[in-house]
Amino acid sequence: MIWKDLDLEKIQLEPGKNQRQKISYDGKPMRFQVPESVCTDGLSEYDQITIETTPEFAEWFSRLEDRIGTHEPWKSVMTEIYMTLKLDASTQVFDSKRQLDTSIRGLGTFQGCMIKCIVEIVGLYYFRETYGLTCRVYQIISRETGCLFESTPGACGGGGGEHPCWSVPCDADDGCAPVEDQ
Repeated sequence: MIWKDLDLEKIQLEPGKNQRQKISYDGKPMRFQVPESVCTDGLSEYDQITIETTPEFAEWFSRLEDRIGTHEPWKSVMTEIYMTLKLDASTQVFDSKRQLDTSIRGLGTFQGCMIKCIVEIVGLYYFRETYGLTCRVYQIISRETGCLFESTPGACGGGGGEHPCWSVPCDADDGCAPVEDQ
């Protein structure tokens, strides 16, 4: 399910062990696909990645946290539009050809790549006197970024045209602007 199709009213909270809380969606694991994002930091020594999402997603995620109910002190997985996610042994990793990749992932894996992933919110944790959501990557597919937008003929600098990477009209004096995500 795409993140914006998730009905926040169908989130279910159940008591767990050790001040944890289980979270489910309509009686099933709470999973949703985040917007395609650039992985700003590769895989860390803690098996985490940070992705750059969108302002719309960040606002939605804040509403999701409000619906679940945050406790003080709270540590969100979101910092502005950046989301930090955990990969674990059960994360299904696919390459750009959608083939299951079972290779060992080293430090820095995914850095600078475009990421599509399904996130699972398992529950609420309490660790070192701080609360937060346990968010893990359920499935992930990546591709090298290179040029993130389609190439079009004509380039800025010669009196207008389109930026060779961004596919938007641009002016030699004013520069170009990237296309907004749909």
